[in-house]
Amino acid sequence: MRKVQRHFHKTTISPFSNTLPTFLYLHFTSLFSSFSSSSHSSSSQWFSLLRTAISTHNLLLRKCTHARIVVSGTAGDHFLTNNLLTLYSKCGSLSFARQVFDTTPERDLVTWNAILGAYAASIDSNDGNAQEGLHLFWLLRASLGSTTRMTLAPVLKLCLNSGCLWAAKGVHGYAIKIGLVWDVFVFGTLMNIYSKCRRMKDARLLFDWMRERDVVLWNMMLKGYVQLGLEKEAFQLFSEFHRSGLWPNEFSVQLILNGVFEVNWDEGKWHADQVQAYADELSLSDDNLDVFCWNKKLSEYLWAGDNWGAIECFVNRNGLNVDYDVVTLLEVLAAVAGTDDLELGKQVHGIAVKSGLDSDVSVANSLINMYSKMGCVYFAREVFNDMKHLDLISWNSMISSCA
Repeated sequence: MRKVQRHFHKTTISPFSNTLPTFLYLHFTSLFSSFSSSSHSSSSQWFSLLRTAISTHNLLLRKCTHARIVVSGTAGDHFLTNNLLTLYSKCGSLSFARQVFDTTPERDLVTWNAILGAYAASIDSNDGNAQEGLHLFWLLRASLGSTTRMTLAPVLKLCLNSGCLWAAKGVHGYAIKIGLVWDVFVFGTLMNIYSKCRRMKDARLLFDWMRERDVVLWNMMLKGYVQLGLEKEAFQLFSEFHRSGLWPNEFSVQLILNGVFEVNWDEGKWHADQVQAYADELSLSDDNLDVFCWNKKLSEYLWAGDNWGAIECFVNRNGLNVDYDVVTLLEVLAAVAGTDDLELGKQVHGIAVKSGLDSDVSVANSLINMYSKMGCVYFAREVFNDMKHLDLISWNSMISSCA
């Protein structure tokens, strides 16, 4: 791991080189001074300071902001309270977020959504928080009764990361009850949860039920089948995908070619040949055989949960001057997101910018997801603002990071 870190940190290819801590320090000092000299302070004044504090990824600075608000006498402001919850959530300080929540006498839906978001953000590092987060969701339903799609986003993340199938089924029924039966985000996430819990029949029922299915949903089903070794189902779904009017993309093809390791049945060999022929039409095989082989190795590390192994594999391929493509970066960004190493993430982002692949929507979405997982909403927003084309995942990722 240290070897990989040294390799990436030797040189800095930062896409955010203009973001200077000194500037932020001076900015906060100026704001603190102006607020302290005012005869009175309003929530709107403190709101601008809070939003800046949220974007810094600096817990000490955030605590100082909170302390200033308490001293100013505006800590009871409902609007500020909700933003304080978001502030602590984004820096991974669940205990402080919970303290703010527990001392808030009047809670609206935004308050509940904020604390659920804090639990969802912390689940990666502590699975024990999942049960408490889900318990809060049931308390919310008893307290307010009605919720929205924004409420289900963190709850579904709790279900996904903890593997709580029983909770996911409850949320599934509740989503139908409140009229989100056709919501692509909700049911796409439920499909992902069922796949992770090895309930592909349930995932397929949802998939077949959807009125509109985009490439992302098709790939999600393909990935579920491949990861569970369901080769026949994967090949059949790929054929259905091709006949649906939508075209399988590079990621679809590589899921099959990289994921299905050995085919010993006649019909399967025929399907494999058909996928290979489709890859040839897309010019994905002859000139990029090395890329395929290395991407396959990266996939194996990721599926084994070895994030640092995947990153070291990427470093080794660069040393051999093997080219990389969109799928390579998607896999590396997924690995980096699992390490919580911000500097390493910036290095990979710099590589994406240098290669020009950062303009790909899937890569940009993965960058947003990576920065969001690390609590760096500011960087995620920078990527989002620079995107020329946005899809549903772009909006959902950005909304989730700001929740």
